[in-house]
Amino acid sequence: MLALTPIWALYYALKAPIERCHDSFISRVLVAALACSGPMARTFSRYQWRMKEAARMNDLQPPRQRPSIRWLKRAVYLAYWNENGLTRDALLERLGRLLSRADCPALPDANGGDDLEIRPSLLTVIRLKSADEEHEGGKVKTLVEARVRLSGLALGAVGVGLVAAFAGAVFGPPSLAAGATALALAGLVRLGLEVAYCGQLAYHAVEQCAEEIGLTALGKPVRAAAGDAAERGAPGSAVAAKIMLTTLPLISRSRAPR
Repeated sequence: MLALTPIWALYYALKAPIERCHDSFISRVLVAALACSGPMARTFSRYQWRMKEAARMNDLQPPRQRPSIRWLKRAVYLAYWNENGLTRDALLERLGRLLSRADCPALPDANGGDDLEIRPSLLTVIRLKSADEEHEGGKVKTLVEARVRLSGLALGAVGVGLVAAFAGAVFGPPSLAAGATALALAGLVRLGLEVAYCGQLAYHAVEQCAEEIGLTALGKPVRAAAGDAAERGAPGSAVAAKIMLTTLPLISRSRAPR
């Protein structure tokens, strides 16, 4: 669908009936942009609705630590500590149950290189890997790595879009080249938003499960500012902190509006 959207938008722009006095290159580009921006506007609306739903949730705790992010690897890193002998298996089991309730099942990696493979959508894949550092007295340090990757469908769509933009630039008229390039860039932006959403999903899901089983977060805390504001008696500070820190729904069963 990602590859067909710009192609359909270009076709619609070339065939759209426009009065002769207004028929120009700029007019065709505007028509193509409007035809492509409709699905993106609906996507933004869905994300906004999900954020509002997350703010209404009472059983989802805000994250306790800031993640370590490596942008080039598109990976999120988290670290936890416990003195009860809990290993990564307990965290992975709780994570699998949480994502199953969110209609986003986590499956074992078919290749065996990662612990879990999560597919939030047809465009992205989250590969989760964990490791334990065992210390004396039943103390365990758990390291979690969540990498976001594009699916085969998304990579194919990117390839088709780039080929269409190149073909339009070499063989087509200037209007076709400009439209294909603009739509290819819009598709890349859409994929970037999807990758960012999946990174947030992995971060919040792991944090929620780690807190449920009693793991201590080792990263930089994120609740200090919210706690200070609450102590100062700021009106609605606790509610505002929860809305700000909780950005993704993980357990909501209701359906987003279309």
